[in-house]
Amino acid sequence: MRYLTPIVILLLATACTGDTRAVDIPIDPGKDPFLMQTYAVPAEAADEISRSIAFLLGGGDQSIGRATVIGTDRIAIAAPASAHTGVRQLIEAAIEGGSEAPPRIRVEYWLIDAEPGAPDGLPATLAELEPALEAIVTSLGPMAFDRIDYAQHILQSGSRAEVDGRVLQGNVNAVARGDRIVADFRLLAVWGQGAPQPLSTRVDLQDGELLVLAVASDTREEATGFSAFVVRATTF
Repeated sequence: MRYLTPIVILLLATACTGDTRAVDIPIDPGKDPFLMQTYAVPAEAADEISRSIAFLLGGGDQSIGRATVIGTDRIAIAAPASAHTGVRQLIEAAIEGGSEAPPRIRVEYWLIDAEPGAPDGLPATLAELEPALEAIVTSLGPMAFDRIDYAQHILQSGSRAEVDGRVLQGNVNAVARGDRIVADFRLLAVWGQGAPQPLSTRVDLQDGELLVLAVASDTREEATGFSAFVVRATTF
């Protein structure tokens, strides 16, 4: 039985592009009064804009605000006052972009097994991951890799999808912002009869970029191997 325990985050991309469509929502939680304000938006884009704002304000227990569609062409935003500048910029960018349908995003997931030792080349099922796996080799030394599981799905920007692989489980929320994709991943691996160990993180990905989210160790006393989560998100 293998138990997955995260031991190192290899990459957590957080850089933002200067494109006006890639809008940050800066927060100063220690000083901000909470403010509710309504914004006029195109009726055909109200749901998409609301989902994008809600996503960027966070979700669940981590949320610092709320976005609600009122009628057909207005959105009410309840958030710290400093967040509203970014909200306005995001709405202006969305309106400027016109009524194009929001992009679709293909999200792919790999769960990789890694054992120390001199590898005899990558398996064909992992050949496209070579740039990402090199990051693991650089950090941890020579490894022989094998694919444990693979899953993929397609979702609309601003929406959520479930991960339902043979071993991989979880969900993702993703928003396309210019040539980058901001995604909240909640992943777990059901390995044999072991209890699943979840991974929850937000990343800012270059469109089409392969990213190693985390490496996890086999905690059995005699074990020497690792497992890794690798993801890729691509708009189309």
